[in-house]
Amino acid sequence: MVLMPPKSRSLPFFDICNAFPSIAHVWLFAVLRCLKLSSEIVNIILHLYTNCAAFSCGIGTGDLLFHVLAGVRTGCPLSADLFLLGFNPFVFLINYLSDGPKVSRTCICADVVGSCLKDLKYFKKQYMVWKIASRVAGLVLKPSKCFLVVTCVPLTPTVKQAIAEWLRVEIPAWKNMQIVDNGKYLGVFLGVGGCEKTFKVCEDKYLSRCFDISLSVASALLTIVRYNERAVPVFSYVSQVLLHPDIPRLKRLEQRGIHKVLKLPPNCMNQQLMHTFGEFCALSPKPIFSLSIAAHSRFAKAEEVALRLMQSEALQLLGDSNTLAAHVSSSIPSGFFGEKALIRYLFDSL
Repeated sequence: MVLMPPKSRSLPFFDICNAFPSIAHVWLFAVLRCLKLSSEIVNIILHLYTNCAAFSCGIGTGDLLFHVLAGVRTGCPLSADLFLLGFNPFVFLINYLSDGPKVSRTCICADVVGSCLKDLKYFKKQYMVWKIASRVAGLVLKPSKCFLVVTCVPLTPTVKQAIAEWLRVEIPAWKNMQIVDNGKYLGVFLGVGGCEKTFKVCEDKYLSRCFDISLSVASALLTIVRYNERAVPVFSYVSQVLLHPDIPRLKRLEQRGIHKVLKLPPNCMNQQLMHTFGEFCALSPKPIFSLSIAAHSRFAKAEEVALRLMQSEALQLLGDSNTLAAHVSSSIPSGFFGEKALIRYLFDSL
């Protein structure tokens, strides 16, 4: 018998192996017939994906290499829609078996799939869906690149071993799934220490781009233009949902980057002067923190209605993780992370 933590909540992130090139044509044709599309549209798609084959070229003899029985055409405007139409039946199945009974909440963006499980025992429901997907549509998961983020308790070696043993016994096909305390979903690390790790990636990318810009021999004006276009936007995407956990460190990093691109001696210009080149140059470096705050506020305001709905759902699902004082104030549950929740960042900016 495998002992598991009580209410072992987790975040599974799934990686479909070569998703777009793998979806079976036979499955696509079956889905199109079930959708009862017009015969003209179906015939166009059938002509695009029937008798597809690869032939040798270049120094080859033009001989037939193999028939292509899976995948959507690269560059075709219809490809993304066809993949989603073929993938949607499994989305509906996840919603029926798992999300509908409120034992999970799944988010899907193209072939990127992430879920929040109320209890690890419900993982088997999702396994059955992916098992069907692999058999009928060719959409196979690569367990070594899938992550199970533990959120209920600290991920000690004992807990990790218990979960690994449970997977080995209950879902042998997924025994190689990575068991971690944070994982990347749509560019943002979720879990314990996720905020710090997310911005660490951005900081490294920012410094790398500053170094590349510093190798040029362009004038100060052109260098600042390139800096504003290439280095500053690195933080824009993640800043929509997160704010940097250490603002003084971010400003020191920005000071270092500006000194690097302008080839200035270290610390010859303080932080107050970094964005005030007006008297000496037609353009000044854009302030990273101000732009991050602006991106964060815009996103929160645009999604205010959805955020209010998410807050009410979070209180229903995770309310038992709150203290009595938190229940009285109707604050957002902590989710056992010990850190500020993503939704809390967005609410604070409203």
